[in-house]
Amino acid sequence: MEVVTYQAPEWLTEDELVELGMVDEPAPALRAKLERLLATPVISNEAYGRGAQPRRPTHPRLGTCLRVAFWNIAQGGRFDEIRWAFHEPEEFIRRIARNALPRRRRRALVEALQQLRTVDLLILNEVDLGLPRSGYRDVARELASVLDMNYAFGVEFVEISPRALDMRPVSSYVRSSVSNGAGDHRTHRPEDETRRLRGLHGNAVLSRYPIRNARVLRFAHQGYDWYAQEKELFSCLPLPDPSPQSARPYWRAMSYCQLRRGGRMALIVEIEVPDLPERRVTVVATHLETRARPVVRRQQMCELLAELHEVTHPVILAGDLNTTGRDATPGAIHQHLLRLMASGEWWSRIAPKVGPALGWMSDFLRGLSHAWLIERDPTHPGVFQNNEERGLFQEVERFRFRDGRCFDFRGDSDRSVNQMTGWLANSNQRSRYGFVPTSESPLAWGPIGRRKLDWMLVKPYIGDPHDVLASYRFAPHFGRTLSALNAGARLSDHHPITVDLPLNEP
Repeated sequence: MEVVTYQAPEWLTEDELVELGMVDEPAPALRAKLERLLATPVISNEAYGRGAQPRRPTHPRLGTCLRVAFWNIAQGGRFDEIRWAFHEPEEFIRRIARNALPRRRRRALVEALQQLRTVDLLILNEVDLGLPRSGYRDVARELASVLDMNYAFGVEFVEISPRALDMRPVSSYVRSSVSNGAGDHRTHRPEDETRRLRGLHGNAVLSRYPIRNARVLRFAHQGYDWYAQEKELFSCLPLPDPSPQSARPYWRAMSYCQLRRGGRMALIVEIEVPDLPERRVTVVATHLETRARPVVRRQQMCELLAELHEVTHPVILAGDLNTTGRDATPGAIHQHLLRLMASGEWWSRIAPKVGPALGWMSDFLRGLSHAWLIERDPTHPGVFQNNEERGLFQEVERFRFRDGRCFDFRGDSDRSVNQMTGWLANSNQRSRYGFVPTSESPLAWGPIGRRKLDWMLVKPYIGDPHDVLASYRFAPHFGRTLSALNAGARLSDHHPITVDLPLNEP
């Protein structure tokens, strides 16, 4: 089989990144370069060229498996700890869990590290490439190198806010343009860092199986424009006085600005798996919009399903689907909070805590039991009112591929990690109250703020999503949420999840 050893788009220069942040309509040549960058994934089969082989872990009840992990790694800012978790578990325990953990938590941590060590397919959200906040790392490439894996990376956003690029402008970067003569102050960075500056953020698939091809699907329904609407949101901030004391809260408020080019997308990767009849599997890494109503996420999922309709072999779809049940589109309240934050040193520290409090108040008005239930189980129909998020899962449940097969919604007690039943219990860990949360807010209060956002969806060899008599070959088994990994140190605001897919009939 011939595979691409390495391909990558042409990167943007520092000058081009600055222009994209300051000019609403960039020059035609720069716009064309940006479009090529957003449409062209990075593909590397260098590990395959070195002779890397999958580990193919064996489960006593399932036989040989493809073990899959998904993780929203929060930009990869804790890269060393993430690397240790997958590659050097002893070092992870020594560095992260050096303080004595209770025996139960230590045992859970050891089990989580054992799971990650045998992963042959790793799907990632929020992966940085050449950004100051993550040490200018090419996170996907460096992690793939450590793990001896092939990888594909797709650009979701080009980050152009001054905070992300480590720049501080003379006047408001968000409202300036080249035509009005506004300039920018750039942080003096070493030549090596300038050379590694890329300003990119996206999704990645790392695989010990070779990658046949990869493509990017950018959704038509975006829900939120991270350039135009973000500019408008932060246009409410008045420029500060020149004094450092008055400027400090302004820059703290500006640090929340996420000025970006691009949009939500899915990275669709085809890998070679010789153990299966078709010898291939389609892997999808996606990240749905958080600053939008649930109906937008449903529309994005429908676009993705339509793109996958012709696939006649197994499919693994994973990602942060942001199934919060809320409409988080910024509005007037957000602008008032930003003005408050920029108005003084004390308010700049208090205002960020008001937002979550308003969310809790909204939950209280809607009914705490309803809000808590939907956060833990977005597939539930709702208590006192309909759950808008459920529509996304109903679309997936109804969907049929061209070959008549579908995604697996089965929940068998003997094929789930803790003997739970219900929708998707085999591929995603359930608990007594919905699903085990995969994301926890730092300001979580009681059950509120602990949410199931990250999902694993698998198409095996079945024609009915709930048929327990159908084949279980390549069907999801023992889906886990590895919350113990964040117990010693907060590596991300999300926990990784794993699932085992038997390569033969178990």
